[in-house]
Amino acid sequence: MLTGKQLTPPEAKAIGLITDHFTKDEFFHKVQGFADIMARRIPVAVAGTKLSVHDGFEPSFRHALSIEMEQTIKCFASPMTKKALPEYASILREKMEVPREERISIQEVIDMLQGDEFLNKLKSL
Repeated sequence: MLTGKQLTPPEAKAIGLITDHFTKDEFFHKVQGFADIMARRIPVAVAGTKLSVHDGFEPSFRHALSIEMEQTIKCFASPMTKKALPEYASILREKMEVPREERISIQEVIDMLQGDEFLNKLKSL
């Protein structure tokens, strides 16, 4: 960008400027495929991610992290997330190598994130 040189789509993808490129004929199929994936996501998580990325560019790093934390808390409070987390945890337990130390449950994590102590610390940031 600083040199004024136009990048080809493969060059732009290689440096992370774009996530993908495709021909005009592939456009509808690729965009519809992406929309289908996004439609299966938990809406509060998608909205929180968009807000964190959009609003996180302008403020200080500390404020950007607080925006991200606020959206994460909203996501964990969502009924859809609460329903999905136990299944996600069972997949992790089955597929991931887990240290032998005692772990807390998903509900304990949710309770901690919704607890007064955590929320008061978050407000003080």
